[in-house]
Amino acid sequence: MYDVLGFQLKQLESILLKNNIEFYSSTIQGDQLEFTHIIKIEMVEDESEAVTITKGKKHRRGKVSSVVPSKPYTVNLVSKLASERLNELYNKIFNVIRNKRIMSEILEINETDDDDLLFQAFVKKYGDLWLTTKEREKELFNKLISKTTEVLEKYKEE
Repeated sequence: MYDVLGFQLKQLESILLKNNIEFYSSTIQGDQLEFTHIIKIEMVEDESEAVTITKGKKHRRGKVSSVVPSKPYTVNLVSKLASERLNELYNKIFNVIRNKRIMSEILEINETDDDDLLFQAFVKKYGDLWLTTKEREKELFNKLISKTTEVLEKYKEE
């Protein structure tokens, strides 16, 4: 399947090149594989700067091609990985806090004993933690630590 989809992608790229259409990224995704004779092509114009200058040198963008044999499978897999990672993070935090009232306040929601609501609030607020840049991860963890410290200080005084 990779070979067939890869061949189709190369054919499309050669047509684009013949017609002087510049591109730096091309992807082919298998979607609704149970249907045959359907080809869906999507082209998106990128108006960003094509040449970057760093340290006085001009750099052109590299070209990236990717083959995703089954989009539904890939989306499902990514969703599963995200869910597992967020569950792991949430459980680590909850095992330290162990108080749903405090956890509700940390997550800035109305007090609840509902584990699902607490988890959904965590995902809404810190869902980027499952796959992010180091800078964004640090930003989110600092926000979480700051809010947790603030709430725990409040309860410590009571």
